[in-house]
Amino acid sequence: DEIDLTATAIDVNGTMDVSGALTGTTATFTTADNSSQLTLKSTDADSSIGPRLDLIRDSASPADGDIAGQIRFQADNDAGTETTFGHIRATLDDVSDGSEDVTLDIQTILAGTIRSRVKINYGDGFKRQLSRPRFPC
Repeated sequence: DEIDLTATAIDVNGTMDVSGALTGTTATFTTADNSSQLTLKSTDADSSIGPRLDLIRDSASPADGDIAGQIRFQADNDAGTETTFGHIRATLDDVSDGSEDVTLDIQTILAGTIRSRVKINYGDGFKRQLSRPRFPC
Protein backbone atom coordinates (compact mmCIF):
# COMPACT_ATOMS: atom_id res chain seq x y z
CA ASP A 1 0.00 0.00 0.00
CA GLU A 2 1.11 3.55 -0.67
CA ILE A 3 0.21 6.87 0.87
CA ASP A 4 -0.35 9.64 -1.65
CA LEU A 5 0.83 12.92 -0.18
CA THR A 6 0.62 16.39 -1.64
CA ALA A 7 2.30 18.11 1.31
CA THR A 8 5.86 19.36 0.90
CA ALA A 9 6.91 18.02 4.33
CA ILE A 10 6.01 15.33 6.81
CA ASP A 11 6.64 15.89 10.51
CA VAL A 12 7.25 12.74 12.54
CA ASN A 13 7.47 12.80 16.31
CA GLY A 14 8.90 9.61 17.73
CA THR A 15 10.14 6.68 15.69
CA MET A 16 9.56 6.05 12.01
CA ASP A 17 10.33 2.54 10.78
CA VAL A 18 11.21 2.18 7.11
CA SER A 19 11.94 -1.00 5.23
CA GLY A 20 13.37 -0.63 1.77
CA ALA A 21 14.99 2.49 0.37
CA LEU A 22 14.38 6.12 1.20
CA THR A 23 14.79 7.95 -2.08
CA GLY A 24 14.97 11.61 -2.97
CA THR A 25 17.40 14.22 -4.11
CA THR A 26 18.45 15.73 -0.77
CA ALA A 27 17.81 15.34 2.94
CA THR A 28 18.56 17.52 5.94
CA PHE A 29 18.42 16.31 9.52
CA THR A 30 18.36 19.19 12.01
CA THR A 31 18.59 19.18 15.79
CA ALA A 32 18.77 22.10 18.21
CA ASP A 33 21.11 20.31 20.60
CA ASN A 34 24.25 18.15 20.47
CA SER A 35 22.51 14.84 19.81
CA SER A 36 23.46 12.79 16.75
CA GLN A 37 21.76 13.76 13.52
CA LEU A 38 22.55 10.42 11.90
CA THR A 39 23.37 7.09 13.49
CA LEU A 40 24.27 3.98 11.52
CA LYS A 41 23.72 0.97 13.78
CA SER A 42 24.54 -2.64 12.95
CA THR A 43 23.09 -5.33 15.20
CA ASP A 44 24.55 -8.39 13.49
CA ALA A 45 26.64 -10.74 15.63
CA ASP A 46 29.11 -11.95 13.01
CA SER A 47 32.69 -10.81 12.45
CA SER A 48 31.93 -9.02 9.18
CA ILE A 49 32.04 -5.27 8.65
CA GLY A 50 29.19 -3.29 10.09
CA PRO A 51 27.94 -0.65 10.15
CA ARG A 52 29.11 0.55 6.77
CA LEU A 53 28.72 3.87 4.99
CA ASP A 54 29.01 3.84 1.19
CA LEU A 55 29.58 6.98 -0.85
CA ILE A 56 28.82 5.90 -4.42
CA ARG A 57 29.65 7.92 -7.51
CA ASP A 58 27.71 6.16 -10.27
CA SER A 59 28.92 7.99 -13.36
CA ALA A 60 27.90 7.08 -16.90
CA SER A 61 31.31 8.32 -18.06
CA PRO A 62 33.92 7.90 -15.32
CA ALA A 63 37.20 9.66 -16.05
CA ASP A 64 40.63 10.01 -14.51
CA GLY A 65 40.62 13.02 -12.19
CA ASP A 66 36.97 12.67 -11.14
CA ILE A 67 36.33 13.21 -7.44
CA ALA A 68 34.74 10.01 -6.12
CA GLY A 69 33.43 11.59 -2.95
CA GLN A 70 34.07 14.07 -0.18
CA ILE A 71 33.22 14.45 3.48
CA ARG A 72 33.17 18.12 4.53
CA PHE A 73 33.47 19.56 8.02
CA GLN A 74 31.64 22.89 8.12
CA ALA A 75 30.94 25.39 10.87
CA ASP A 76 30.37 29.11 11.27
CA ASN A 77 33.37 31.38 11.69
CA ASP A 78 33.21 34.30 14.13
CA ALA A 79 31.49 36.45 11.48
CA GLY A 80 28.68 33.90 11.22
CA THR A 81 29.77 32.74 7.76
CA GLU A 82 29.43 29.03 7.06
CA THR A 83 33.00 27.88 6.42
CA THR A 84 34.57 24.59 5.35
CA PHE A 85 37.20 23.86 7.99
CA GLY A 86 38.34 20.58 6.49
CA HIS A 87 37.47 17.69 4.26
CA ILE A 88 38.44 14.20 3.25
CA ARG A 89 38.41 13.69 -0.51
CA ALA A 90 38.94 10.67 -2.78
CA THR A 91 40.13 11.52 -6.31
CA LEU A 92 40.15 8.88 -9.04
CA ASP A 93 43.64 8.92 -10.57
CA ASP A 94 43.06 6.01 -12.94
CA VAL A 95 39.65 4.45 -13.67
CA SER A 96 40.97 1.80 -16.09
CA ASP A 97 39.39 -1.58 -15.28
CA GLY A 98 41.86 -3.73 -13.38
CA SER A 99 44.35 -0.96 -12.66
CA GLU A 100 42.27 1.56 -10.70
CA ASP A 101 44.20 4.10 -8.60
CA VAL A 102 42.93 6.68 -6.14
CA THR A 103 44.34 9.52 -4.03
CA LEU A 104 42.91 10.06 -0.55
CA ASP A 105 43.52 13.62 0.62
CA ILE A 106 42.82 15.08 4.07
CA GLN A 107 42.72 18.87 3.98
CA THR A 108 42.22 21.47 6.71
CA ILE A 109 42.01 25.24 6.78
CA LEU A 110 45.04 27.30 7.78
CA ALA A 111 44.99 31.11 7.76
CA GLY A 112 41.76 31.05 5.73
CA THR A 113 42.97 28.64 3.02
CA ILE A 114 42.23 24.93 2.65
CA ARG A 115 45.53 23.03 2.44
CA SER A 116 46.45 19.39 2.01
CA ARG A 117 47.73 17.87 5.28
CA VAL A 118 47.83 14.13 4.60
CA LYS A 119 47.80 12.58 1.14
CA ILE A 120 47.85 8.88 0.26
CA ASN A 121 48.20 7.98 -3.42
CA TYR A 122 49.39 5.30 -5.78
CA GLY A 123 52.67 6.87 -6.86
CA ASP A 124 54.06 8.46 -3.74
CA GLY A 125 52.43 6.33 -1.07
CA PHE A 126 52.00 8.45 2.05
CA LYS A 127 52.81 12.15 2.30
CA ARG A 128 52.36 14.23 5.41
CA GLN A 129 52.22 17.94 4.75
CA LEU A 130 52.18 19.89 7.99
CA SER A 131 52.79 23.48 8.89
CA ARG A 132 54.52 24.59 12.04
CA PRO A 133 52.63 23.13 15.01
CA ARG A 134 50.84 25.67 17.17
CA PHE A 135 51.30 23.57 20.28
CA PRO A 136 54.26 21.43 21.39
CA CYS A 137 53.69 17.70 20.89
